[in-house]
Amino acid sequence: MGLIGEFDLQLQNASYPKARGLLTFMQGPSGITIHATDAVSTDDLAARFILPKAFSVTVFLGGHSDVFIDGQQIPFGAEEGKPHIQIRFNEKNVVIDRCNMPGKRMRKVNITIREQALEAWLSAGFDFKKLCSEERVSGVYFRDWTPASELVIAAQAIIDIGAEPDLHQQIELERLALSILDGIISLELPTSVDRHLAKAQQAKNYIDENLFEDLTLPALAKAIGMSVSNLQRSFKAAFHCTTMTYMRKQRLQHAYRLLRESKESIGEIATTVGYNNVTNFSSAFSKEFGVSPSSVKAVCRSYDT
Repeated sequence: MGLIGEFDLQLQNASYPKARGLLTFMQGPSGITIHATDAVSTDDLAARFILPKAFSVTVFLGGHSDVFIDGQQIPFGAEEGKPHIQIRFNEKNVVIDRCNMPGKRMRKVNITIREQALEAWLSAGFDFKKLCSEERVSGVYFRDWTPASELVIAAQAIIDIGAEPDLHQQIELERLALSILDGIISLELPTSVDRHLAKAQQAKNYIDENLFEDLTLPALAKAIGMSVSNLQRSFKAAFHCTTMTYMRKQRLQHAYRLLRESKESIGEIATTVGYNNVTNFSSAFSKEFGVSPSSVKAVCRSYDT
């Protein structure tokens, strides 16, 4: 806690830091890193960092630094009283050079999802490139805007906790940082939700078109280009049941129609809808509709006569 120095980055050729004020650094158990600064440079500061693949959110409350990513200067800071937020996604390792002149104050909170945790987000289909939208440096995507007041309040609260948080304050730091991330990431959710609903509909259509095939969950997931876990989650969110439950219900609905409309035997219908055992079919049918297949068949026969 309150580390001053390497910030868990690979640090090269650094004179870092000569500053007076607050420097807080914490790695949270959720896979995020929190770095808060409210400090005034007391000497020239020159530092070079190698930052691995990461997604970062910086809430600037005041102050500027000269920052270069892979040799290209980027805006980094905000005027006092005009908070600014910048999000960045670098899909590769990048070199960051930072310079500060004496007497400059910087107030900011930086929250980073590091590579290991980031991979879980990416595997779940989260599109950080789309969220950040603008590729200003090769392989590095940005987005800037004026933050909502609740994000500014959360950032200031992180700074106010100080450089040596106790256990309770560490938990509060994590909560505040996650609340900021939630506010940022929700920007992408409508698109994300729409995409997953579309995939769920695609899965439903595929089941309908291949209802009587020997369709497994892994085969279905592969057919529509999703992981099994994402498919299960998206499908249940869209249709309030699992893919296999939907398939079973559709097959039984088809069996009900065949019992009413065809002259096939119950055994033949059971085979048609994927049941090798008539007893299992009758049990599933009765559980779904509250009547046995033979009862449906008998009623329909009575109508015919």
